[in-house]
Amino acid sequence: MQNHHDLKVRAGRDIRLDLWLAAELDTSRSSVRKAVKEGRVFVNGQPVSKAGHLLQEGDNLQVEAPSLIHLTPVDMHLDILYEDDQLLVVNKPAGLLVHPSGNDGEPTLVHGLLAHTRLSAGSEYYRPGIVHRLDRDTSGALLVAKTDRAHVKLAAGFQSHRFLRRYLTIVEGCLPFAFHRVQAPIGRITGHPFKREIKPEGRLAISDIDCLAYSEGYSLAAVRLWTGRTHQVRLHMAHLGHPCLGDWLYGEKRTDLGFKGQALHSWELQFTHPETNRLITIFAPPIGVMEKALLDHFSYYHF
Repeated sequence: MQNHHDLKVRAGRDIRLDLWLAAELDTSRSSVRKAVKEGRVFVNGQPVSKAGHLLQEGDNLQVEAPSLIHLTPVDMHLDILYEDDQLLVVNKPAGLLVHPSGNDGEPTLVHGLLAHTRLSAGSEYYRPGIVHRLDRDTSGALLVAKTDRAHVKLAAGFQSHRFLRRYLTIVEGCLPFAFHRVQAPIGRITGHPFKREIKPEGRLAISDIDCLAYSEGYSLAAVRLWTGRTHQVRLHMAHLGHPCLGDWLYGEKRTDLGFKGQALHSWELQFTHPETNRLITIFAPPIGVMEKALLDHFSYYHF
């Protein structure tokens, strides 16, 4: 959806705009929803506010191209945990976007990485090098590709769930187990741009949860992902009745222990090097508000 499009509904009535437009432009429904949200889709000259808008025969549609995002390198401190000529692993701080999502000029990790090194082309022009993602308020280990060859191999490893990812999280209440496997499918919430929910028809999602410690009504847990669904750790913990602290999307609007976003840290990352085939394991030390919370309330547990 990089060009301006003028389209006409030739036949049919009460057709969902997102379904019809995705088929016409051979793109994803999420791309259509993003275009609608950004005010770039017009029906008969009027901007559309809902991706589920019902089209009628004879309707004229216009889809405007998105504003280009400028990727100007920005010098910033990067906590590099591992680096070679093919890839690097960075310890991302909470509050920093991984890549730009709009033309608002906010520096992101990608801007900082471009000032540090070359990056692979990536799956989209505005997120070079990014093999997987972390939410803005999630800190920790993020794998970045420097070459296109490395990117393809690393992305395949994530998609096939061959790489190990383990997160640290502090959750509300005392977990009633030492170990527990959650197998709860995750799907989109109709009409919501990014929120997910547990639903029978959703995609398979499996998490292994180890309760590491308790302190003052909170639990510290390590969560191993066997699948990689959007918001998987956050949803599975909320599903158990113990949402991540600070997770206003799936829990209560609280700021316990100083968290203003979900208490979630990408702690361990294990992957096969795309060139040497060596198994590499990286542990990311907790940083920022997560580090402070662990020192203040779980100081007997060392990372």
